[in-house]
Amino acid sequence: SFISESRSIDIRTFTYRYFGSYYWQGSAGMYWRHSPLAYVSAVQTPLLIFHGLQDSRVPPSQSQALYTALSLQHKPVKLLLNPDQGHEPTNPLMILNEISAINQWLQIHQSP
Repeated sequence: SFISESRSIDIRTFTYRYFGSYYWQGSAGMYWRHSPLAYVSAVQTPLLIFHGLQDSRVPPSQSQALYTALSLQHKPVKLLLNPDQGHEPTNPLMILNEISAINQWLQIHQSP
């Protein structure tokens, strides 16, 4: 959620600049309404999530929270955590592995 992210991202003022106030200044509801976690019950599409464990822009806990919320609802979701990768994959082998995982995911979840 934006509330937990605002305390753990590397750009400390991002959420303030985006929302115009901090969540503790009476904006917690607005922060929640803009959070993907607020809408997980409406997710219909199978979701494949990639996240680099060295990501300082968006902490891995954000993807883990989304994965947990979807899996607790028995929605098709898979989380692949990439060690030694940051916000975007830079290791060519990791990129190939992600492409392969996407192809496998689509073969399983693509509509006929």
